[in-house]
Amino acid sequence: MQNDYALYHRTWVPKISNLDGINLLSSDQTSSNILRVTSYNILADSLIEHTSSMIKDLDKNTFLNWENRRTKIINELTALNSDIICVQEFERDEAFIMEMGKIGYDVCYKPRTGGSHTEGNAIFWKFDK
Repeated sequence: MQNDYALYHRTWVPKISNLDGINLLSSDQTSSNILRVTSYNILADSLIEHTSSMIKDLDKNTFLNWENRRTKIINELTALNSDIICVQEFERDEAFIMEMGKIGYDVCYKPRTGGSHTEGNAIFWKFDK
């Protein structure tokens, strides 16, 4: 059982093989009128035990510790540079919200309804869009 970060590191590779060589922007489009959207399930801490069979080989103190994951998720979201970010299984975390604010995002959060759930959905958007 290997708990190496590289083993679990995601690599994003756009798959647009049928559009190779085609300019996706028409002549009247610029980067200022393109909207980049990301949807991200961040696995709420309260749901980790419910998914233990899917993540049984991960070192929970290293990979599932929320403070570690928060930093990595924010770094990844920063690199994606999306205009709108939809986050599922988000447990309202003021430190996460503050860090997203520092990189230019505002937020709307809606807790999950029904039952005793502590997570919900958040939508972050850039101030300047």
